[in-house]
Amino acid sequence: MGRALWVLVVLARVAHGDPAPHDPAPRDPAWALYDRAFEDLGRGETHDARAKLQQLVVLYPKHPASAVAAVRLSELDGALQARAVAAAAAPSQLARGELVFWTTAGGAYIATNLCIDRCYTIATPRRCSR
Repeated sequence: MGRALWVLVVLARVAHGDPAPHDPAPRDPAWALYDRAFEDLGRGETHDARAKLQQLVVLYPKHPASAVAAVRLSELDGALQARAVAAAAAPSQLARGELVFWTTAGGAYIATNLCIDRCYTIATPRRCSR
């Protein structure tokens, strides 16, 4: 029973988001900035993440986190360029609208000409009974 109660207390703390015990060793500020940048990326805030990665490269140029951040920045730039190329190559809805419009207009024009040619004569205009 004692172990079950202890497991229940630990699970309750995790569920409520109680912070983990404090890390006795201070974190490296460069890696902390790198982690915050990727937290921003996880939330979809790419602009803030790029700013933090650029700040990391400028503040800590010889740190290993700076080298990794530079690689991530180039990957982000490549991803942005790939999205721009894909958006430019995607078919537009305007083309589909033009197809529908001109197909309908052409069909109406042909139907009108057929009805006029078939239903009316030059001598006596009469309506087509069919």
